[in-house]
Amino acid sequence: MTDPVSEFLIAMGAAGIRPLEPIADKLATGDPARFRADGDKPGRRNGWV
Repeated sequence: MTDPVSEFLIAMGAAGIRPLEPIADKLATGDPARFRADGDKPGRRNGWV
């Protein structure tokens, strides 16, 4: 059995999208969520899932 949240995080990393904060709990809710990604300026949260 596979864990869809883990697979999604792996796919994000393979695409070069690296969250700078833990987002697994946000992904598990199924709701849209913002996060700070590698390359964002301080105080910015340009990542969306």
